[in-house]
Amino acid sequence: VKNAHDCNASAVLFIFDGQSQTSGNGSVYPNGTRLPEEQPLVLGLRNGWEIGDPLTPNLPASDAMHRLENIDWPAKLPVQIVESDVAMKLLQQLDGSQLPADWTTDNTTDYRVGPTLKNNLTFHLTVNSKAEMTKIYDVIGTVYGREEPDSWVLIGNHRDAITFGAVDAGSGTSGMMELSRGIGELLKKGWKPRRTIKFCSWAAEEMGMIGATEYVQDNKKLLQERAVAYINMDVLVHGNESLKVCGNPMMVDLVYEQSKMVSDPHGPQESIYSVWKKGRPDPAATDRPQFYTSAFGSDYIPFYEMAGVPSIDLQYGKVPYGLPQAYHTVYDTYHLISMFDPQFLFHLAQTKLAARLLYELSNLQLIPFNINSFTSSLRQIVNRTKLVYAKELKEHGISLSELYKEVNKLAKAGRKFEEIKNQTNPKTHPEQIRILNRRMSAFNKLFISPEPIPDRSDMRNLVHGISQNYRYPNITLAGISDALLVANTSGRWEIVKRQVSLTHHAITQARRSLEIP
Repeated sequence: VKNAHDCNASAVLFIFDGQSQTSGNGSVYPNGTRLPEEQPLVLGLRNGWEIGDPLTPNLPASDAMHRLENIDWPAKLPVQIVESDVAMKLLQQLDGSQLPADWTTDNTTDYRVGPTLKNNLTFHLTVNSKAEMTKIYDVIGTVYGREEPDSWVLIGNHRDAITFGAVDAGSGTSGMMELSRGIGELLKKGWKPRRTIKFCSWAAEEMGMIGATEYVQDNKKLLQERAVAYINMDVLVHGNESLKVCGNPMMVDLVYEQSKMVSDPHGPQESIYSVWKKGRPDPAATDRPQFYTSAFGSDYIPFYEMAGVPSIDLQYGKVPYGLPQAYHTVYDTYHLISMFDPQFLFHLAQTKLAARLLYELSNLQLIPFNINSFTSSLRQIVNRTKLVYAKELKEHGISLSELYKEVNKLAKAGRKFEEIKNQTNPKTHPEQIRILNRRMSAFNKLFISPEPIPDRSDMRNLVHGISQNYRYPNITLAGISDALLVANTSGRWEIVKRQVSLTHHAITQARRSLEIP
């Protein structure tokens, strides 16, 4: 929309390819999961990956904060989502050059790109949407820890929805409610977690993760000091084929271990782990499931992008990946869920997995993180970055050799740290455990840049952050990757050099943080 505004467009119509959006096997809703062609997807409108309240950038949207009066978001031109059948009629009236073949799956119609219309036609657009200020509320329930009340484990989900929201985010909400009910039963029996648990119900996720972002902005220093981990339960179940996990690689061993302990609805001999491994094998090692370290859009983004809190997102759905066609439409209802999880067995399994992760993170004396998994992921990322950007880095005299050396030093320090951790007896050396926990809790936060990623106002995670460089979407090192994107269009290669320096310095700080006398 911003690009259209900058090119003097009069309006923007969002359409979805009727052929691809409604394709697939089976019957049309309500007899199957395929969509009627006239049903459009509904999306929240934001400028790129900017999140939170746009009127209070980098500040909480509380009453005491100054609000901007003139902002570039949203672009000041009409925007409307159009049903596929109406859109196709409009597209057929476009004149000009022929539409490239890879722009549509409909090869039966002669589409044109415009900008003129056939026979000098015009059409009138009326948009009745209103822009208004609305107060939102996050709901936070706290169970204070018995021994480490200043160490927080957070678990959350948003409660708003584009339409009826049975999958997004009712599936996660149901799991959150059941999990919190179970914790409540334990509390009645006198149990208390070792660390503090915070149950979080976020508002306004669909409009740019506003509720979670404002919470992080309001509590950033406390989160960096106290937060151990955040567990996200958004679209917890949107299919019945396999688990999908995205998160910080320090938590991969924890998820592997706990997913082996939960039975999968596919059969009495199956665990969530075994089905996960078969459905999504790791391309680098097929004896284990794939664990994604690159991000998708949900409320955990502000936690790890702004505060560096190790985060994890749990989903159960299709293989390889794909949300239901009814996602963000009026058909996202209980009836849709009943088609793939009629007895809520997958919801129950996912909630059990989330409960086990929450218990381990909040109750084990030694935080169940693995530094070696992080350094292994970092080395892979640096190797991929060197490979795909080699030509342009060399042309501008930019080397990653010193960065790579520092990664190797960090890996060595990580191995030493894990050796010390494995040799430490919690019963006889509780003070050493406290030191180890403090180092692990702070480790990931050291990769938060002191300044925003280039051309971004919110994102600061230098290693596993979301990159706007869509040429190579699976490569992170977001600071360097996004700096390359900016440099290629502006010629400002000093930005890349600065991001290399910031990343190198962050890795050095992380290495030093692992040193134990």
